[in-house]
Amino acid sequence: MQVETVGIGIAGALFLYVFYSAVRNQWPESYVTMTDAVDNFLSTSLVRYLAFRLVPVYVTIVFVTVTAGRIDASASGAAAITVGAHLLLTNFRAITSLLSRREHSSAWMNLIFFNAITCAFLIAATYLAIKTRSAWNDLIPNQEDTVTALWTGALAAILAAFLRNLVTTQRPEDALYDRARNDLGPDLWRYAAQRSAVHSCDTALIRSILLAEVIQRPAWTRRLERLKGKILHRGTYGVAQMGSPKPITDNESIDLLCQEFASYRLPRHAEYGHVLDERFRARIERHNPNASFATQVIQFYERLAGYYLEGTEAKADDGRPVIEVKETRRRGQSWEINGTAVVFEGNVLYSAKARGREILRASAQADLGAPSRGEWSVSLPLAAEAVVFEEEPMDEDAWQLGDSRTVKVDLD
Repeated sequence: MQVETVGIGIAGALFLYVFYSAVRNQWPESYVTMTDAVDNFLSTSLVRYLAFRLVPVYVTIVFVTVTAGRIDASASGAAAITVGAHLLLTNFRAITSLLSRREHSSAWMNLIFFNAITCAFLIAATYLAIKTRSAWNDLIPNQEDTVTALWTGALAAILAAFLRNLVTTQRPEDALYDRARNDLGPDLWRYAAQRSAVHSCDTALIRSILLAEVIQRPAWTRRLERLKGKILHRGTYGVAQMGSPKPITDNESIDLLCQEFASYRLPRHAEYGHVLDERFRARIERHNPNASFATQVIQFYERLAGYYLEGTEAKADDGRPVIEVKETRRRGQSWEINGTAVVFEGNVLYSAKARGREILRASAQADLGAPSRGEWSVSLPLAAEAVVFEEEPMDEDAWQLGDSRTVKVDLD
C-alpha cells in the first residue's frame, strides 16, 4: 500500500497548493499595500493568521488520513507526505530564501523566527488531525464521491480567487489608514511629532514611515519580536522597526528613526507643494529597500502632508508654509476650515469679514506649537465672505495683516 500512501499524500499537498495559490498572501515576507485585501485581513491579529494557515491544513490532513485508513494505506505516512510537501513549498522555502541572502536586513532574523514558529504550529495541527480523525469519519466522502468533492474544491478555489480580486479593487484606503492610526495610538502619534521637532525632520514623513511599519508589523507581531529578543537579541523592534542588538521600546525606536532622518528636507514643487517622487523614493529606499514599503510611505505622506489650498508666503523649517489652509467645506449653516501651522504656542489668529466689515476675530489652537507642525480647525458663520489667518506675535503686538506670514481665504 506504499503507492496508495504516496498518492494520497501528494493529492493532499496538491490541494493545499491550489488553495493557497488561489488565496495567496505575501505577508509577512512582503509589505502589506493599500490593495492587498487578504494580507490586510490576516495581519490584523494572530488568531486570523493562524486560522488561515492551520485550519485548511487540519481539514486536509483529516481528509487524507481518513481516506488512507479506508484503503488500508498508512494514515500517518500520507499525513507526513502532505504536510512535508506543504512546508517545503511555503515556510521552508521562505527560510531557505532568507538564509541564502548575502545581505541580512535588520528584520532578517525576525522573519526566520516567524516562519519557524509557523512550521511548529503546522506540525502540531497535523498531529492533532491524526489523533482526532475518527471524530470526522462520517463527514468524509467515500471513494465514489471523492471526484465530486475534488471538483467542488476546484470551483471553490476559483471562486476564492475571483472574490480576492473583487475585494482587492474595492478596498478603501481609509480603512488601512485608520487601522494603522489606531495601532499606533495617540501617545506615539504625538511623540513622533515632538521628536521630529527636536531632530528637525519632517513630522509627516516620520509618521508615514511609522504607519507603514505598523501595517507590516502590527502590535501582536511586535510582542512576538520582543519575546524572540529574550533569546535572539539582534533584530528590529518597536513601531519604527529599527535594527538593534537588543530589544528596544516603541519610543526608543522612534528616537532612532528621527535621528536617521535628522535635518532631512523633502524636495518639492513650491507652487503645488507635492513631493518629487523619485528623489523621495530614493531616500526611503535607503532606509528600507522594499519597493512596496516605499510606495506605501509615499501614499501615507501624500495623505498627511497633502496639498494645501492656500498658504503663507513665508516658509517654516520643514519647507512648507508657516500656515496652510488645507480644506474648506460647508457644514450646515457654517464654514469649516482646517489646516496646519508652525506657530508660537500653536495659536493661529483669524479675522472673518462679510460685506466689507469684520464680523469675527478669534484664535484657533493647533494641537502642536512651534517648532512642531500642528493641526487646527475653525468654524465660521456661513455669512463670512473672507477670512485671514496669521500667527500670533510673540510680543503681543497688534495684528499686521497682509504680510508674508498671513494667508487669506476667499469664501465668496
